[in-house]
Amino acid sequence: MPARLLIINPASPFFFYIPMGTFGLCDYLETHGIASRIFNHALYNAQTADVSLAQTLLDFEPTHVAVIFHWQETAHGVQHVLEHIHQHAPQLPIIIGGFSAGYFGKDILRHFSTVDYLIQGDPEEPLLHLLQEKPIGNIANLTFRNQDAITTSSHEWLIDQQLLNTMSFARIDLLEDANQYFTKINAILGFPLFIGRGCVFNCDYCGGSRQAFTIHSHRNHPVCRSIPSIIKDLHHLKEVTDTLYICYENNPQYIISLFRAIAADQKLRNHFTLNYGAWHLVSDDFLAAYKKAFNRQGAKPVFEFSPEVIADKSRKKIKGAATYALGDLIDNCIKLSKELQHNTRIELFFSRYHPTEATKEFLDREIEQIFSLKHTLYTSGHHSIHVCYDHLSTDVASGYWHQQPEHSNIFCDFLVQKQLIDQQQRYPFPVDNLCLYMPPSLSEKELMHTEALIQCLEHIEQNYHELFHILFYCTGTFWLRALATIIQPWVEKQQAAFFAQLPLAALLDELVKIIRNEKKYERLSFFNDLVAYSLKKEELRFSGSELAEYSESDDILCTLNRQRMSIHQYDYSDLSSFLDLLQQMEGNAAIPYQRTVCFFLQDEVLSLPHRSYRLTLRQFEQCLKPSVYLETLHKTVQVDVAAQTQIIERFREAGVLVPCYDNIE
Repeated sequence: MPARLLIINPASPFFFYIPMGTFGLCDYLETHGIASRIFNHALYNAQTADVSLAQTLLDFEPTHVAVIFHWQETAHGVQHVLEHIHQHAPQLPIIIGGFSAGYFGKDILRHFSTVDYLIQGDPEEPLLHLLQEKPIGNIANLTFRNQDAITTSSHEWLIDQQLLNTMSFARIDLLEDANQYFTKINAILGFPLFIGRGCVFNCDYCGGSRQAFTIHSHRNHPVCRSIPSIIKDLHHLKEVTDTLYICYENNPQYIISLFRAIAADQKLRNHFTLNYGAWHLVSDDFLAAYKKAFNRQGAKPVFEFSPEVIADKSRKKIKGAATYALGDLIDNCIKLSKELQHNTRIELFFSRYHPTEATKEFLDREIEQIFSLKHTLYTSGHHSIHVCYDHLSTDVASGYWHQQPEHSNIFCDFLVQKQLIDQQQRYPFPVDNLCLYMPPSLSEKELMHTEALIQCLEHIEQNYHELFHILFYCTGTFWLRALATIIQPWVEKQQAAFFAQLPLAALLDELVKIIRNEKKYERLSFFNDLVAYSLKKEELRFSGSELAEYSESDDILCTLNRQRMSIHQYDYSDLSSFLDLLQQMEGNAAIPYQRTVCFFLQDEVLSLPHRSYRLTLRQFEQCLKPSVYLETLHKTVQVDVAAQTQIIERFREAGVLVPCYDNIE
């Protein structure tokens, strides 16, 4: 029976993308007469994934199965898939490959008795020869079982540009449930366009760096496809998607040439929205070529930059080469946004913990500067630029991987550490990535304090948006340092329980007292009221409305739900206007009181001056029919009755306006 290969991409909590080279690998095998299919286990939910895989095994009838172990986050998914195959198709030879498989090498076969072969590095020719049943000892990049021993072939093979140019990395027809895959990836960044393999950069934190490639793939220099071969793929891809992602910038001039080739092709020009991961600052030539080549009228394209750390000196060190200064990056992002008429989303990725920020003092300074940058970008009107600050994943084969105390090429050791991370047992605080490396100079107590501060700041920024920016505007970083001081005894007392439910109401109460005790902030008498507004807003944001079962068209007696409204000193929801008001006040002058009524809908706050409320919606403090209310307004008050009608509909939908017999006191 001719060989038939099913390639399986395992599930992961973090990834459902298929490594880009998989499509080209299948095309290569198909051109040599070997039927190939891709099954993405990560595409399905837990209830249907195994059922779908079992059905695919029955329908496709493979003679061999290949499992991708590329990024380390998929480790437990790999184990699950291998167990499933052994249970449902124990007769099938199993092959494993990918970055992480290449790094662990022989130990993968020691750990998984069901795995027969491992390919380290470029898989195309070795996999073809294996499926053609060439002599095992003559196949490059192969680790295999030889009776009781595990043997690795003595020679290596690297793909070259000539072969890459003959392959199609757009063989979507070979992917099971391709439509479902595109639905998911287009909601994030789109289809990754395969440019080449290998990297010229040597970032210490990356498992795809130049040095990491030499470890897991025997590759010491990149190889890129020709531009005509990429253009050919794009003609196939345009039939199935309009969203692409490129994150491969070894040579900026090459990328510009690719963009120009796309712009010159009438069938491709302006078809795709391109999301782009940049290593360099974008040049004028880049922007000109980008604007001519890609669609910018629909979904906002995403641009990603990874400065990683605030300090320019640290960035140069961890990236292993001269790189941009942070100030130049911000200026470049502002220019990029302007050139694209602000119809873009620019992501700046910072991460912790790097060995260059290995003391509490360095970390405190970085936290202040990162969150200050968030505030500065907002108040400067650069709303298309977003700052992300996450835990750094400790990539297998990266420089940081080899700096962590538990680093090992023993797979089961890694699996234990990963499981502790997944189950939130390795650290007393939650982490949002496979964070194995921590600078040894940081004590557990210092890490706890740092994490507690960051999580509080992120919660305030995301859920108390107005409070976050007003605090920065009024006190600079004073409030941030005060909050850090307040948090410490709470963390030391509560330990891990602190992170389970952040005691923000109590922390903010203490923070306001400290601010009010500072003479220069005496005029800021509204902070208690602002905190109350923020807490009320969060309390009601995700709560269900108290709707009775009635049609919104029913003209029945209604009244205001007092739980979904409150009165405040100012309209904080109109943040820009409030900040302008603060700016107008000189010295210690207090800002004029502006009594405001706030109604808390499910996804927004509707505010209006108390005087306007008295003339309009206050009538619903008593039971009243909407028709009577609108008729009264029409006769007595000069207001937009159509707008009031819409407000009534929204209030009833959100549970702000409720039937009298179901009123909530």
